[in-house]
Amino acid sequence: MLTNIHKRVSNLFLHLARGSFAILLILLPFRLRLVAQARPVLGVYGDYTDFLFYAMDAAQVLVLLFWLCSLFLDKRNISFGHISIALPLFGLLTAALFSWISSLDTALSFYHLLRLVALFALYLFIVNEIQTPVWFALPLGIQVFLQSVIAIGQSLAQRDLGVWWLGEYSLDPNAPFMSILEVDGVRFLRAYGLSDHPNILGGCLAFGMLALLCVIVARDSEKWLRIFATIAVILASAALLVTYSRSAWAALAVGSFFLFCVTVLQRNPQGFWRGAFLTLACALVLVPFIQNNRDYIAARFDVDDSFAKNRVERGAVVERLYLYDQAHKIFAQNSLTGIGLGASVIAMQAYYPVFRMSYQPPHVSILAAAMETGIPGAVFYVAAMILPFYCVLRNRRYLQDDGIVMGLVLILAVMVIGLFDHYPWMLVPGRLMHWLSWGAFAAALERFEAKNS
Repeated sequence: MLTNIHKRVSNLFLHLARGSFAILLILLPFRLRLVAQARPVLGVYGDYTDFLFYAMDAAQVLVLLFWLCSLFLDKRNISFGHISIALPLFGLLTAALFSWISSLDTALSFYHLLRLVALFALYLFIVNEIQTPVWFALPLGIQVFLQSVIAIGQSLAQRDLGVWWLGEYSLDPNAPFMSILEVDGVRFLRAYGLSDHPNILGGCLAFGMLALLCVIVARDSEKWLRIFATIAVILASAALLVTYSRSAWAALAVGSFFLFCVTVLQRNPQGFWRGAFLTLACALVLVPFIQNNRDYIAARFDVDDSFAKNRVERGAVVERLYLYDQAHKIFAQNSLTGIGLGASVIAMQAYYPVFRMSYQPPHVSILAAAMETGIPGAVFYVAAMILPFYCVLRNRRYLQDDGIVMGLVLILAVMVIGLFDHYPWMLVPGRLMHWLSWGAFAAALERFEAKNS
């Protein structure tokens, strides 16, 4: 009798953990947060040094708390997932620990180390308790829909929509420090949604859209979910456009092309035609947005030599090259252990008291990882992104599983974003996307092996 009660209560806690996980995915791009401890450093943007507690952090705490309660009552065995994911992630945690010991800012590195440990625990929860891709697709669809409505509204109005209580910035294209485009002296606001920056919003939208695309082309997905996913993706295509995030555009393009290739390999004509219809529908929706904003879109692609002539675009290119050069020099001097997890901006200021740009990590996630955790951390970080594809290449039958394909597509998308921006390594939403993609792949692989053993 007592055992049955324990089992029922354990299942209740597990349902609560899964519900909290869904909320976590919905909150993925939100900048809504509390400043747990302000740590101002002259010349450095506060988010790089402050101790922050996001709304998504609260959801993650609930996931892990409810899951621990469920495990305590039921005492289930825990799987660490396939070695192709578990080994590099554990190695990355170890490298982060050693970098903390020699960090330029031990308190900041410890704060980031705690975050990585919590993400590893979240990865374990996904591997052991998320049994279907629907648990990813449905909440990500809700997130994409909500953010898209707000982002499109901001772009059309060229201001905020007044939902400050959800964490929305006060937006004005003529205000300083806004992320804008400029053509012929006219400043144009990029859409923020409820995120901290248009690039972060764009990355989260691309991530969610690709998860939904995987559901749309899947052979065994339910009709109601495909319809919902289709509506969300069509709306999100316009929202992604008005973020003007090139890294997110690239992630969506590369992830979609990979999914197209897999659909052909699977000999899945239904999925192919669903994807073709969706592409056409998105193109029709995008036509008026592209027509009205073609000059700003062209500036993002160096049309008419905009990277040299356009002040905003030239500044973005020069900034990235300058940050890359300075970060590479710091890495060369600290290649073994790095300068400490999360401490790249502190190192920039310490090494270069006179700096031509605002202090930021380099806009290449792999270099940021190498700079902070040394060669060992960078090796494990790259391995976590590469080994899943190697694993699938060795066993092509994995590509017949839609969950495994979704995991690969999401890993690939975050990898592409990381080639152009640092937030997949440095900032909370980007890190979460990384670990969610690793968890999605490992969980699907675990299910596939159990089913075919």
